[in-house]
Amino acid sequence: MTRRRFFLRSAGVTLALPTLDSLSSAVIGASSPVGATAVDGKTPKRLVAIGNLLGFYQPAFFPKAPGADAEFPRLLKPLEALRKDFTLYSGLDHGVKGGHFAVHSFLSGVLLMDAKGMPEGNISLDQRAAESVGGATRFPSLTVGSEDGIHGGCQMCWTRSGTRVPPIPGANELFRKLFVNESANDLAKAKDHFDLKGSILDSVNRDAKSLEKRLNQADREKLDEYFTSVRQVEQQLQLQRQWAAVPKPKAPIPEPKNTNMVDDLPLLYDLMALALQTDSTRIATLEIGGDFESRYFDIRKDYHALSHHGQVQES
Repeated sequence: MTRRRFFLRSAGVTLALPTLDSLSSAVIGASSPVGATAVDGKTPKRLVAIGNLLGFYQPAFFPKAPGADAEFPRLLKPLEALRKDFTLYSGLDHGVKGGHFAVHSFLSGVLLMDAKGMPEGNISLDQRAAESVGGATRFPSLTVGSEDGIHGGCQMCWTRSGTRVPPIPGANELFRKLFVNESANDLAKAKDHFDLKGSILDSVNRDAKSLEKRLNQADREKLDEYFTSVRQVEQQLQLQRQWAAVPKPKAPIPEPKNTNMVDDLPLLYDLMALALQTDSTRIATLEIGGDFESRYFDIRKDYHALSHHGQVQES
């Protein structure tokens, strides 16, 4: 049987983060030093992807001229002091149609409905990169976002089987995932859960393999896809076992409460930066749904209507 596999040999963006004095090894914990390094002794590469369901108004985002000295438009003005630390690329649009649903292809280049014939399905870039990270970090990837908003929110992280990666829905949930250790009772329950899940996977594998010799070519290919999904679950289970008893870093900030998207968004950025600096993960995505409340800015139109712009100054 021909097995088609495409591998992303290297893809990522190195994110240069400021060194924060409050994030010394003593504060965070010796098990998770801030200056975490890869096996080869080099600073590990990291990937951060941020998607906004309703996009940006391009004339206010991209400079009119190329070059390092180009004048920043209004939406980039806050980054003026950091202009030497990043490169802005344009012309990378996939060209995928579908209105608001096009954001689903942001990290994969293909819509879910069109992915069936693709060798890698519509697996998103972050999940493909996470496979190369493996168990080097507690979380191979972190997907932060909300299922609220237009059409179920900003869905852009997908597994090989076309399943959406469930997002961590708020600042409190992300904080607890990064910094709050499970109790002894919770760890015992987790072990029982891992054992049960492992037994189920073993049984499923045996049953599926017993069928393989009786299948035609087309069905064997379907079964191969099934085995791929099972292997993914097995790998996830192995990682969960591996990290279950490893203490998490000490929290350098108080535990936050969830408020609303406008107020929580800056905090989500901060927590994602902490996740990278503590080497809890090297792959992070932020799905910004279309659920902003424009009334917070004393604007009459709702966020969705504003996104269509129409050259209206208020938009």
